[in-house]
Amino acid sequence: MRGSSDDRFSPHGPIRSALYGVLWAAIAVFEKASRACLYLSAGLLRQEELRDIGRRRAALFPAPDEHMDAGLEPWEERIYFRVLRDADRVLVVGCGGGRELLALSARGYRVTGIDQVPALIEAARRHLARRGLAATLIAAPVETAILPETYDVVIFSALVYGYLPGSEGRLATLARLKAHMAPGGRLVTSYIEGGARSPLGLWLVRAAGLLGRTDWTAGREDTFALGPLTQRLPFYERRMSADAVRQELSAAGFHVIRDEPVASWRCAVAAVGP
Repeated sequence: MRGSSDDRFSPHGPIRSALYGVLWAAIAVFEKASRACLYLSAGLLRQEELRDIGRRRAALFPAPDEHMDAGLEPWEERIYFRVLRDADRVLVVGCGGGRELLALSARGYRVTGIDQVPALIEAARRHLARRGLAATLIAAPVETAILPETYDVVIFSALVYGYLPGSEGRLATLARLKAHMAPGGRLVTSYIEGGARSPLGLWLVRAAGLLGRTDWTAGREDTFALGPLTQRLPFYERRMSADAVRQELSAAGFHVIRDEPVASWRCAVAAVGP
């Protein structure tokens, strides 16, 4: 076996080498075709269908006791407790099985958790009861949920903000949250840093959206990944530049206090004026 001058592997023998090269060329073509099909299929989806896929994606991850009892991650400890003040009312968006709710409630904060997966809200309810803690729980998408009170701090759980489809939808959600925040309220969100996606991929998503008359427009930083093939799930997320996050938060009436690297992504802290 040998490597060619351009470092592409090839077996010995002209016939085997030729067949091997043809097959790998076909793999590359089919891989690109598969990616194109993924973007076209994703472009056919409407916002509620993307939310449904998000619910299915979140339901793939269990909420075992040991994970829920693990407490806050080191970066969460550092960021959250720079932002939180005594007696703050806290809303956790995408609370899942309740890990952050348990940690914050145990420290005396009045906490509300919201998640679009009812099974995860029930898991959070069980974990809170098991620990003798209390929190308000809402099983609904944050985009449409009825929020029962005003909050001093809104925390988007790790990377949840980037799962909200469409810039228009994210801005509308930020506006709804801002209306339920106290003067001087603070917002914490984390995101995977990235640049613009493939122009061809973006064109395919938008073309399929026009064909399917969908209710959102894909942005340059929106991306899709294959979920379980048996379930036909395209996983959506937005990989944002720091400038894009700042612009989006500013457009919703927040000003960014800090934006810094945490774990393998970044975290932005923003405030709403008095």
